Amino acid sequence: MRMGREMGRSGRSPRVDRRRAPGNLESLENRTVLNYTPLGYSLPDLTVRGATPPVAAYGGTITITADISNIGHSSLVEPTALEPGAISQADAPASTLGVYLSTNPHRLTRQAVKIGTIDVPPIRQNSTLNLVQTLNMPATRPRRLPPNGGDVFVLFRANDDRSVQELDLTNNLAVGSQPMRLVVGLPELQIEALEVPPILSPGDSIAPSFRIANYGTAATMLQAPVTVQLVASSDRVFDPSDVVLATYTIPNIPPLSSSPSFARTVLGDVTLDAPPNTRTVGGQVVVLPSAPESYFIGLIVDPLRQIRQIRDLRGRRSPILEGLRPVGPPIHGLPPATTTTTPAPADNLFPTPAYGLITSPFFPPSEFGGPAVLTTSTRTVTPTRSVPRRPAQALAGAGRLANRPSLVRLIGLTPPRLTTRS
Repeated sequence: MRMGREMGRSGRSPRVDRRRAPGNLESLENRTVLNYTPLGYSLPDLTVRGATPPVAAYGGTITITADISNIGHSSLVEPTALEPGAISQADAPASTLGVYLSTNPHRLTRQAVKIGTIDVPPIRQNSTLNLVQTLNMPATRPRRLPPNGGDVFVLFRANDDRSVQELDLTNNLAVGSQPMRLVVGLPELQIEALEVPPILSPGDSIAPSFRIANYGTAATMLQAPVTVQLVASSDRVFDPSDVVLATYTIPNIPPLSSSPSFARTVLGDVTLDAPPNTRTVGGQVVVLPSAPESYFIGLIVDPLRQIRQIRDLRGRRSPILEGLRPVGPPIHGLPPATTTTTPAPADNLFPTPAYGLITSPFFPPSEFGGPAVLTTSTRTVTPTRSVPRRPAQALAGAGRLANRPSLVRLIGLTPPRLTTRS
């Protein structure tokens, strides 16, 4: 009865629907590889993933980065590629990468505007190639794209000219990591951080450093070098009565449109590289004013208004100091902190100590890797008057010496005999 139910009324085994496919896709180490094909090897299969900056401007430039992967993979030995270094059927020849602007992030439509074609070198099977390219935005706004204030998406299409015979063409299109906000082509400068000691007192000597960023879409060198002043002020607002402590000049700060980034989550203790649109400046020793007892120090960017920024289109710039830090009141009984040493020479690199080779009367300095010459010094020994030992101390010392015959033989002495009175 069971067999009859399994075979059905007609007495035949049930029909199994088998789909024809070139192979099964398998996920391996965050990569999708073709684990087998009917012929034992596969064709190349190109995919792309791209990163874009968050802002852009018509008539400006943007920097994009793209990871092009060839997920084609041969799982069996190819009879036509047995020599070392032979080209496999799964290796992708040279191709092109198309970059488009579109308001539709899901597919490439006729409304998309092509802004560049990047040449892609050959990619071996199961390999990834990273490309970084600077592209020009349209000089004027196309009718198919939004005006300033709108968002556009960047679409990447691998094998754009279809010159490579691939296994699958449906995975060649990818959207950028984030939409781009269209703004005017001007810089936008802002202080990100000011590093000074946590407690400041009037009269202290400090070496401040700060980081400044350009969140705009144009480089600052197109107008003028960036001037930043560190000032001491009685309030939080910059005015002509403030004392200028230091002046810094930065030749150029690239825009945010040249800083593409992937949406990645960073966990744990890692080293993060500074974005290309930032500059870190510092190292100059500054002496804080000794009066009054309490005031503020802060930074003012472009005090002479030589660089036109995006914020100027919204009205007058704010005179509030950036990176504001309070100074004082002085701590009773604690003098101002001063500089006790000069900076170490920049030529002293590892393994040479920062302030040069260490010297001592017994070990003179020598070059790294060479033997150090040991010098001896003559000393005058002044004889001292010996103090006679007490009988009890002498007997105790002789007893300890007699209990160590190896030491006695080493120094060539004969242990004394201890006699006791009856």
